[in-house]
This record gives sequence, structure tokens and C-alpha cells, in this order.
Amino acid sequence: MAKTVKLKLVEPVEVDKPMRPLGVAGRALWDRILSEFLLDDPASQEMLLLAAEATDRASECRAAISRDGVVTQTQGGTSRAHPLIQHEVAAQKFAASTLNSLGLTLEPVRSVGRPSSCKIGMSH
Repeated sequence: MAKTVKLKLVEPVEVDKPMRPLGVAGRALWDRILSEFLLDDPASQEMLLLAAEATDRASECRAAISRDGVVTQTQGGTSRAHPLIQHEVAAQKFAASTLNSLGLTLEPVRSVGRPSSCKIGMSH
């Protein structure tokens, strides 16, 4: 005798809305990725959200660096690189690494296969 399975209807999860608020740069990344790729599992969505948040952090650092200048003066009067540069680079690396982990950077550079020698509409 066949076993009876009870199915329960659940509400669909809205994938195109991030689970936490994002800034302009992070939301732009979120929207671009989801317009090209289907990320329908919670782990992938969380990873994309973390990459988008890192993109927001990098953007905030970049704005502060632009405002203050790439080189700042210490209290002793010596020049040094803006301290947020290392944080901007770290956030950019994290975002890129996370997108790579999701497999979103693995598109072929050129089409696969041999190029066709036949030219359509041309006679030999």
C-alpha cells in the first residue's frame, strides 16, 4: 500500500529583495547579479548579501578617501596613505572572492568550439 504524504503550501520567498538594507553600491550589485543569475537558495542569497554589504563598505571608504585625500597628515606632520585605503581594498577583495565562490565570475571569455569556415550568404 502506498504511503500518503501530506504536502504543505508555503509562501514563496521574494529573492529580489535583500534581507537587510543596502546602500546604493550594494543594491546596484544585488540587482545586477539577480538580473543575470538565479540564486534561489538561502546560502547563496546570504553570500550575495555579504558581498553587497562589502561593496557598500568599499564605497563608503572610497568616499572618505576622496573627501580627505589619498595622502593625509599625521599629528606629527608626516604624510602617510589614508588609513581607509587598506579597508577599501579588503572589502573589494572580500566582495570579489565571494562572487567567485558563488561561481558568478566563471563565464567563458569566447565561444566554445572551432570557428566556422563557412560564410553564410557568400559564394566561393
